[in-house]
Amino acid sequence: MRDFAEWIAAQRRDAIARGGKSLANHSLLSGADDPEAKPKEGRQQQDQRSAWKERVAGHCLTISRLAKKHGLSAQKTAKLLAELDCVVPVLRVKYVPMICDPKQNKPQYYHSPAITRFGRDEGLALQVLVKGPRKLLPCILITPRGQAAFSQLLEDKAATPKLGKAAKKRETISRLLAEGQSQAAIVRATGLPKQTVSRIVKTITDQNALVPF
Repeated sequence: MRDFAEWIAAQRRDAIARGGKSLANHSLLSGADDPEAKPKEGRQQQDQRSAWKERVAGHCLTISRLAKKHGLSAQKTAKLLAELDCVVPVLRVKYVPMICDPKQNKPQYYHSPAITRFGRDEGLALQVLVKGPRKLLPCILITPRGQAAFSQLLEDKAATPKLGKAAKKRETISRLLAEGQSQAAIVRATGLPKQTVSRIVKTITDQNALVPF
């Protein structure tokens, strides 16, 4: 009977002599050192991996970090990012204990930003999953391109003169008048008191200050 142990040992020595590696190498058995042996990642997994690398490198910022960088609140920052069509506010609900009876819960509604398709496709923001206390949680990261667009938006707003409350009311009523709206319709549309609308309309009419739109 042929000695297979000796034959296997001879084959092994011959393979090593040709440059082969020992099968005892666990990394080879697991495919860790063979790029072709690794399972191919999907597009979403590749985006998440790239986003995580950028975050570790400090290139991307969370919304709260971006807000702190510009001295803004997180809510104001999310609102400005929504103007860039980078994120969109989504109404969510969570249940919290009631003050009168802590054993009972009540719904608490709040807005949470969610990444938009435009923001993702244009490279303004990325979404990754981070490890939370109980489960993986989605986290929105603003890319360097998104940060540049955000900074430009802040500069544009700083260069635009702000209108006071009275000027805003006058501008709104002037626009509605130019559209042919009656005073009653303007009151319903703006929620302003009837006397206020009547006074501003009289001033605009007397000064012939209708703003064309």
